[in-house]
Amino acid sequence: MDSIKGNLKKYKLDGTTLKVRQGLNARQEIDFSQIKASIMEDVFKKGNQSGTPVKVDKLSRPLPDISSELIALFPEIKSYSLSNTVINRLDSQSKDTLTLFNVEVSRVPSPASQVKIRSWLKSRLKVDSLRAIYSSN
Repeated sequence: MDSIKGNLKKYKLDGTTLKVRQGLNARQEIDFSQIKASIMEDVFKKGNQSGTPVKVDKLSRPLPDISSELIALFPEIKSYSLSNTVINRLDSQSKDTLTLFNVEVSRVPSPASQVKIRSWLKSRLKVDSLRAIYSSN
C-alpha cells in the first residue's frame, strides 16, 4: 500500500487520498463472489509460477507444418489437411475435441500402415485423440 501511495506523486496526484476497497460491492456489503474470484486468480497465478501445467485450449493451439516429414515417411500421401475440431455428440449432448487428419492418397494404406501413420501423428503432434480420413482418386 505504501509503495502505491508513493507513486501518486509520479502521476501528479499529490494530495489525493487512496482508498482501496476489496471484496465490497457498491452498497458496501461483502461480495463473496468477488472474494472467491480474487482467490481463484491468485491460485491460478501461483500455479503458473510454480511450473504447474496449465490446460491449453486445444482449438487455439497451433499445429505444426509436417509436410516435409509426410513426404519422406509416407510417399503415398498427395495432400492433407490438419485441424483441431469439436465433435458434438448428439446422444449425450457432450462435446469432444480431436485432431482431424484428412488425407488424399494415391492408394489407401493397409490397416497396418494406417495404424503406423496414426501412431506417428499422435506422437508428433502430442495429441491423445486423432481421426484420420483417407480418400483416393
